[in-house]
Amino acid sequence: STGPAGGNGGDPVTLLGASSDGSRVFFGTAEKLVAGDTDFQGDVYERSGSATTMISKGPAGGNSGASVGWGGMSKDALRIFFTTDEKLVASDNDGATDLYAAIAPAPGYVRPKAAPRLRASLVTAFVPCIGPNRTHGPPLSSGSCHPPAQASPHLTVGSPDAGGGAANFIGSVSYTVVVGVPNPPEDSDVSIQVALSDVRCGAGVSTCGGENAAGGSDYTGDLEANVGLRITDMLNGSTDTEAGTMQDDDLPLTLSCTGTGSTAIGASCALATAANAVVPALVRDGKRAVWALDQVRVYDAGPDGDVTTTAGRSLFAVQGVFVP
Repeated sequence: STGPAGGNGGDPVTLLGASSDGSRVFFGTAEKLVAGDTDFQGDVYERSGSATTMISKGPAGGNSGASVGWGGMSKDALRIFFTTDEKLVASDNDGATDLYAAIAPAPGYVRPKAAPRLRASLVTAFVPCIGPNRTHGPPLSSGSCHPPAQASPHLTVGSPDAGGGAANFIGSVSYTVVVGVPNPPEDSDVSIQVALSDVRCGAGVSTCGGENAAGGSDYTGDLEANVGLRITDMLNGSTDTEAGTMQDDDLPLTLSCTGTGSTAIGASCALATAANAVVPALVRDGKRAVWALDQVRVYDAGPDGDVTTTAGRSLFAVQGVFVP
């Protein structure tokens, strides 16, 4: 029953209630325990951890000298009820006693210790259907285009209805949380693996990059997988200036594709890396964060096969599911 502005003034204290775990205690006293309490009337206070908070106040008042009565609290101690004839909100315009509720913010920032491994599948990207010539059928009412057109003019995959050949394409991206020890060296991380198989030069494209000058079905240029990322990081009470902020960013991942030397199966494109290797210090020991991941997009490298040049490159694959 102390606060930053008092605690030894000789005024009695009445215990009013407490949360079930005892972490939050409510009491009444007429002593001014915080700077915001400027009258000599009894008020309702909360003690949580090392912080003392005056509860019996509102945006329009709290220091008129009116009496305050304890009304009770909810089972989770997030709603505190009290009575007073002081006008604590603008909508209270009479002088009669009213019942008020003080509602605490949602407790806590949900901080899982570690998320399970997440694996998302990749499928080839197609252009939007502008001029429908078919209908999918009920219950869908929108039109569809036949044949569907791939978004990339350079690359395709093994598929009887696209690039010819058997259906061999498999694409995925996976994320695995690595929980480190909160001491040097920084060993917390998120491992990232991207893999696409049977990537071919598009039908009618004699070359799809300088590396493919000899033609053939295999594509041996670069791909770029782009992961949209939003990080919410409370930094575990750190004094870091970014504590409590959200940041939006992209993780650009460059994949090199290696030909198989076979006309039956196209190139294999893979990358095994980690978040800190892409963006240094993105994941830190003892600093829990929640990652919201956008749809993964995989781009071809354009006509030169070089992902570092953006001219002419296009969307090749996206995160999604295939229904056979």
